Amino acid sequence: LFQIDFIILLYILSSILSPLEIVLAINSDNNPLGFSAYYKMGTKKFFPYLWVAILTGLVAIGGFLLFIIPGIFLAITVSFSVYVLLLEDVRGMDALTKSASYIRGRWWAVFVRSIGVAALIGIPLFILVIIILFVLGLMLPKELLTVANYGINAIFGVLLTPLFIVYQFLIYRYSKELYNKNTGAVMSAPPKKWPFIAA
Repeated sequence: LFQIDFIILLYILSSILSPLEIVLAINSDNNPLGFSAYYKMGTKKFFPYLWVAILTGLVAIGGFLLFIIPGIFLAITVSFSVYVLLLEDVRGMDALTKSASYIRGRWWAVFVRSIGVAALIGIPLFILVIIILFVLGLMLPKELLTVANYGINAIFGVLLTPLFIVYQFLIYRYSKELYNKNTGAVMSAPPKKWPFIAA
């Protein structure tokens, strides 16, 4: 039991740290660094990241307490906050405010792309996991089935989390470039037209 709890704890910690490292890595297009460098960069921003994640969660929860629609609206509005923190070093509520600035005027575009792709991948995956667990449930005792459930979720999480993070990063970058263009800020290059990202 201790070993299972320890594995779960390691999985939780890795799932918190890995998004930081993935975002930092994909932003280094022309200057890739080693894993250890990204890990050190990620750990330095762990507590600011945790604080922004908490603020983002509180804003979303506050919206859902009002009703479903305000909750969804606010969740999408602050969905770039972590990227703003990690890539622009804007912290706390300022990260949430800047995320809202990037999404203003493009809320529906961001919503459709974020939720649409998540549903397109998530629903078939959910059905697949249910089928796998059902089959394993016919062969394994309850205790091993619980371990298998954690293992399957961990495997799919490791495989799919980077894809969602990269996709959301591309939406963030494109929205930021449009914001800079509309506000007259200097851009290094014009926004790229990415399939399912550009609106």
